Amino acid sequence: MHGISSCKVFVLVFSDSANTSDHVRREVAKAFSLGLAVIPFRTEDVAPNRSLSYFLETVHWLDAFPSPTESYFGTLADQIKRLLEQPVAANGDGGKHGLTQVTAVAAPTATPLASEAGRATQVSTPPALQARRAPKADPKKSNGLKKTFVRFNLVFLPILAAAIGATASIVHSNLQAGAQQQVVSMAKVMLETARASRKYTTEQIAPLLETLQPSDQQFHPQSIPFYAATEAFNYFRQTHPDFAYKEAAPNPTNPRDRTVDWEADIVNEFRNDTSKKELIGRRDTPLGPSLFISTPIKVDDASCLQCHSTPDKAPPGMVKLYGSANGFGWQSGDIIGAQIVSVPAALTEKLAGNAFRSIFWRLIGIGIVVLGVTNGVLFWALRSALRITQG
Repeated sequence: MHGISSCKVFVLVFSDSANTSDHVRREVAKAFSLGLAVIPFRTEDVAPNRSLSYFLETVHWLDAFPSPTESYFGTLADQIKRLLEQPVAANGDGGKHGLTQVTAVAAPTATPLASEAGRATQVSTPPALQARRAPKADPKKSNGLKKTFVRFNLVFLPILAAAIGATASIVHSNLQAGAQQQVVSMAKVMLETARASRKYTTEQIAPLLETLQPSDQQFHPQSIPFYAATEAFNYFRQTHPDFAYKEAAPNPTNPRDRTVDWEADIVNEFRNDTSKKELIGRRDTPLGPSLFISTPIKVDDASCLQCHSTPDKAPPGMVKLYGSANGFGWQSGDIIGAQIVSVPAALTEKLAGNAFRSIFWRLIGIGIVVLGVTNGVLFWALRSALRITQG
């Protein structure tokens, strides 16, 4: 450092080693702070790092390659001589530069300076003013960048996959619950429609038939609410075959309405708890799980007892058609059966599955976007940190 203060010309033997040397960087800064004439003598095709380019981008270079480097020393000596012949300038301390003093700075591995004439050295524009080339990356740091990148993804990918899986599981569960609620809502509408059909038959069809024909003529089952509701629903099943409807009773007039074991359990549950207005459940069938919703059938209209109290009070045509052994003995307020709508559980799974597939692929797409953005940000941050550490 003391030698730099007492010279006029500063020769920087520039190589890859000099480019990464902290000592060289400090000596170059010292030379420029003293206002010395600086000659970068480049022995290797290396661009200065960011710290050195701040000082060297405004001066011309002497390129000493291709080898041998010694062949360019003559031109370097001529350049030094011209600079020494210039008028003396005051240094930063108010003193004078010695006219014959030259300081050469290089990294420890740089080629020693020798005074041997050779072919003309190319004087080049500073590399920082040319199309800037990226500094050579340190292989060790580049490998560290790759390892950090890989380690991050080894940790992040399982976390991202677990998050997508947990989200998909929650979404699928909610979709199944929503699909079941949708099917139950449809079934409730069907039950209300069946009750409306029963009421319409009781209040309008049956009285009309009584006025149009004597009671001893042929009996028409269309005047019975059980029959009318079931037949109306059969038309509905032509377009919605997954749904089934039955007005099940332990003691029906029509044998087709008689309860089977699981239907009898539903009727008994309504009888045991008369406050219960609705029952929803699942059961296993030979074709797979089935979802059902049911409501009780209660004798709440005096017209029901005209046909179902005793055989002698029932229309003769009805007794002739169905016999006197079934469908009698009903009393006002009795729960004599249950309206039951059944639908395969596979229908709810199908509705949920169709919605889930669409959402699942959206989740995969979001996961890919998150992975790409995260890796992009990480790559940018690591490259930025690598550039800073390289100078």
